[in-house]
Amino acid sequence: MEERKLEGKVGVVIGATRGIGRAIALRMAQLGMNITAVARKEEELSQLARDIESLDVTCFPIRASVTHY
Repeated sequence: MEERKLEGKVGVVIGATRGIGRAIALRMAQLGMNITAVARKEEELSQLARDIESLDVTCFPIRASVTHY
C-alpha cells in the first residue's frame, strides 16, 4: 500500500459524487485525508461516503447546492 502522505488533513470537495469531483475525493481519501463531500443527490452522497470510509478515513457528506449565492 502506498504511503498515506496526507493523513489527518481534511479536504473539501464540491461536486464530489460524479466525474472529476468523485475521482478527486477518492484520491484524497486514498492519501489519508478525511473528506467533506458536498453534492446535491443524497443517494450518491451516501454511496460516496461508504466508498470513502472503506478506505479507513472519515467522510462528512453535505447535501447542498452551491448554484445560488
